[in-house]
Amino acid sequence: GGGGGLVEQDRDKLLMERTQTVTNRILRQHFASIPASQLSRSIQKIFRAFDADGNGMLDGTEIKAAFASMGRSISDFELAGILAQHDKDGNNQFDPAEFEAMILNALDLSPAPAARVPAARVPPTP
Repeated sequence: GGGGGLVEQDRDKLLMERTQTVTNRILRQHFASIPASQLSRSIQKIFRAFDADGNGMLDGTEIKAAFASMGRSISDFELAGILAQHDKDGNNQFDPAEFEAMILNALDLSPAPAARVPAARVPPTP
């Protein structure tokens, strides 16, 4: 009896990693050809296109539709993996920033500079 938890955890971790690899490949194939200067606009356009109910969020159904449009249907498990990794506020939906961050992460780019506070420039001491 018992003790099977660890194996299950390992399996989940492996599946999550595989999910990440798969989804990153889909996203790379779809977005890699877009010039960096147009990337953010493209991402937001796709976000709006798949926000079926227009509430400014992509729920699971809408996220799956977006991936299907990029050429690959994802399973509920893969969806859960994507959300577990990129849904920062844990509401099981993507807001535009989370969606963009997921794509930029897949492209090995960091989110737009605006999202990052520059390193504190310490004013010279008089």
